[in-house]
Order: sequence, then C-alpha cells, then structure tokens
Amino acid sequence: MLGTFDQCWGALVRTERRPPPRAPRFGSPWPCEEEVSPRQWMERAGFAVFLRAVGAVERGVAVPGTPEELRRMCGVVAVQDDGFCGFWCLAYLLGMDLPRTLEKVTMELDSCRHLASHARAQGRHPSAEDRAWERLWNIADAKLRCLRYRGSHVDLVSCELQRRGLQDTNCFLTHAELSLLCARMCGSWTPVVEVTPDFHASEETGDHTMLALAAEGVPTLEAILCTFEIEAEALREAGWRLYEQGFRLITAEPVAEGRPSCTAAPSFEDLRRMRPLIIHLGTHYFLLESVEDVPESLNMEEALFLYCQRRIAEALHARSAELRRKAQEQRQTQDRVREEISSKEKEVANLRQEALRLQLEAEEHRQELKEQRSGKRSNSGALQKEVDHRRHQVEILKAELAKQERETKKLVEDSLSEALQVASARDLRSELQWKTELEAELERLRRSVIGP
Repeated sequence: MLGTFDQCWGALVRTERRPPPRAPRFGSPWPCEEEVSPRQWMERAGFAVFLRAVGAVERGVAVPGTPEELRRMCGVVAVQDDGFCGFWCLAYLLGMDLPRTLEKVTMELDSCRHLASHARAQGRHPSAEDRAWERLWNIADAKLRCLRYRGSHVDLVSCELQRRGLQDTNCFLTHAELSLLCARMCGSWTPVVEVTPDFHASEETGDHTMLALAAEGVPTLEAILCTFEIEAEALREAGWRLYEQGFRLITAEPVAEGRPSCTAAPSFEDLRRMRPLIIHLGTHYFLLESVEDVPESLNMEEALFLYCQRRIAEALHARSAELRRKAQEQRQTQDRVREEISSKEKEVANLRQEALRLQLEAEEHRQELKEQRSGKRSNSGALQKEVDHRRHQVEILKAELAKQERETKKLVEDSLSEALQVASARDLRSELQWKTELEAELERLRRSVIGP
C-alpha cells in the first residue's frame, strides 16, 4: 500500500526525463522491439514492474525480451495485436481457434443482441449490458464475415458496424465488455486487470493529485508539503512537482464488470494466486498464465491456417457426408435393383423351369407320338399279318367252302341222283304197278268183255 492509495495495487516509479525510444512488444507474438512514445514506454515499463510484483519475474533479474522467453519464464501468453485481441484471449480461454470462437459468440449472444434495439423502439434507454451484447455480437459477426480476406480487418469491421447503425464503431473491446463476454462464454469469472501509468487520466487532465497521495511519506513530498497547506491545490502542486521529477504511478485494478455479485473484489494477494489473468495494457489484451501451464502463442497466421484447415475439413466432411449419403442411396438403389434383378431372375428361373417342364412335356409328347407312331406302325404290321392270316384263313375257308360246296354239290347231286334213281325206281315201280294194275284192269275188262 502506497500512502493513502487504496487501489488493488500500485507502484511509484521514477524514470529518466527522456525514456528510451524503443521497447519490447509485451503480449505480442512478434519477436521484436518497436519505436514507442513516452506513454507507451511507460506502459510497458509499468507492466514489467507488475510482473515482478506478482512474482512472475524474480527481483534483480531482467525481464525477458522475446515472446518465447516471456512465455516460458513468465507465463505471458502472447496474442495477435490486430485490434481483436479481446476475442483472441477468449479463444485461449475456450481452447478454440478464433473463427470457432467468433461462431460460438454469435450463437450465444443471438438471443440477446436485439434487447438494446427493442428498448429503443419502446422509448427506453437500453442498459449498458444490453448495449454491450449488441456491440459484441455485431463485432463478432462482422469479423467472422471478414475472415475470408487477408490483411487487417479493422477498417472493414468498423465500416460494417457503421453501416449497421452502431454508434461506437471501434473494434477494440473495452475491459468491461471483455470481462462480461468472458464471464458469459466461459461460465466463470476471469479477472481483466487494467495496468496503466495514467491513473484517473492524469496525463490528459494534468491533475497528478493521486501521484501525491500515493507518494505520501516520500521525503521529496514532505519537503514540498512543508511549504504548502494540506489542501487540494497543494496536492495538485505536489503531484505536478513529482511528475516533473520523473515519478510515475503504475496501477493494476481488476475491472468490476462481469464479476459475480457474491464475489468480493480480489486483493493483490488474490491476483498473485489467480491464473489466468487477462492483462489490459494500453490498446492490447493478452494473458498471464501459470508457467507450467503456458501454451503456445496465438497468431493470425496460425488462426487463418486453422480456420482454412477447419473449413476444408468441414467441406470435406460435408462432401464425405454427401458422398456417404449418395453412396447410401446408391447402395439402396443397388439393393433395390438387386432385389428386382433377383425377383426377375427368380421369374426367369421359374420361366426356365416352366419352359424346361414344357420342353420335357413336349419331348415326352413327341416321344409318345413317336412311340404311338412306332406303335401304330407295329400295330399296322400285326394287323396286316392278322389280315393276311385272316385272308389266308378266309382263303382256306373259301377253299374249304368251295370244297364243301363241291362236296355238297356232289353230295346233292349224288343225293339227287340217288333221289332220282329212287324216284325213278319208285316211279318205275309205280308205273310197273300201274301197268300191272292197268294190265290187270285190262285183263279184267277184257275178261269182262271177252270173257274168259
């Protein structure tokens, strides 16, 4: 605790009047230093002090200057500083790539993205949370649509937000928006810690009263306060003199938005134990993780590669599913055709059996006809033989009949001859008898006439 300073953490540092012109890019995946303004240099120097305060860097040891060393030694997870670093931090917390994270955000916030517009339509002023959901959904949706293009998407997304009628077209998420988004998407609160050398916008307003309050007890301040009464003007003057001497106040404060109402604001000792932390430094978000759990850094090239790879995999999956569906349909069609062919083959087999049966019957019929014909031929030969036999018998009978007729005729003739002979003998006898009788009658007559 510095003097009467009652924030979570603060550090009073003194710098040279002219800070170095270059400084490392904390939280960025690019392993290089860059030219910085005095304000930017102070932000990064303040973060180095914060790392020592939370135990990420040992006292007396220089802060690593490359992203790989920061990741390995201090647990600083670098994310792409492309204007969408808040979504990159969320992607790390969700364990996803950026495109899938954006898709999940649009799906999750789809039910509440119209709450602000409904409130305006009803003449009410929308709440800050409803405005945050509206802006977050539109940024995620616009960014997701721009992923097919290479290069910076900040201007494209800003123009799209303006076209959609949003008042705030800045793509960079406020620490309140990021805290709310992470709490909703992750289901747990992840502190968003703002590390700044410009507490209460003292640089912009020129009021360095908080610097004087934080430095209470410093000999320089005591000397100043000996000539001034303890009042507001005196504190401002004291703060200004400290500022001119190179003193700066570095503060770190977890934002209150997104924190459950039942959870107290974390103390500095809590921050030393809590991981991961989302660090808000200037215009960039990145993460502070436990050293043993430090992952690889996140960068746009890997995300685009993963996005394209996932899109290709999805396209291949859809294509394979379509091919499987078509193959299934073809198999069903083939099965149906096979069934039809099998049915037709059965019908053909039945027809063949029927044809074979008819052929056998026809063959049997032909055989029967043949046998009948051969039988008729044999029967006709037997009949012919029988006829010839009968004819022969008839001839024999005729011959016997003729013989019998001859014999009968001869017999008749003989009988007639005999009968004639008998009749002749009878007639002769009768005639002799008549002649005798006649002679006797004549004799009697003669006698009667002549007398004896």
